[in-house]
Amino acid sequence: MILALKAVTTPLVVVFASLLGRRFGHSLSGWLVGFPFTSAPVSVFLTIEQGRAFAATAARGSIDSALADVGFVLVYAWLGWYGWPVALAGATVAFAVGGTVLGLLAPDTLVGALILVVALVAASRIVRVSAAARSVVAPPRWDLPVRAVVATGLVLAITSFAPLLGPV
Repeated sequence: MILALKAVTTPLVVVFASLLGRRFGHSLSGWLVGFPFTSAPVSVFLTIEQGRAFAATAARGSIDSALADVGFVLVYAWLGWYGWPVALAGATVAFAVGGTVLGLLAPDTLVGALILVVALVAASRIVRVSAAARSVVAPPRWDLPVRAVVATGLVLAITSFAPLLGPV
């Protein structure tokens, strides 16, 4: 039963978020991904299968990860002038350091969520997207099905290995 729920709910959430982004623009897509909206199915299934405490710790990790993502984006944008290999290396280090520091500080989940909102707003003001980058290109026909399959595979893998890996 739970496997069927995972196989149906996850692709629906991902396709819904993707279609909202296509309808209302990349900015909305960024916000949906910036907030752990797309990790919601994982949180729900972890709660059902592993319990509230496990899922709460994992959700806190999702918030830390989203904050580390903001650091990745800011450093990548800052180092982008040096070419993608330098920007990718620097941004990856920023993500790892940011995630580690946030994990060690472990502020309250609500405080972390508020910090995430502030960080997302600040990052959206700091990083400006050029008009050329905003041009809309029609996605290929295979885009939505592949997103749904990949997301479902990730949810199945994460929730299957969660008892072995732990919530963090």
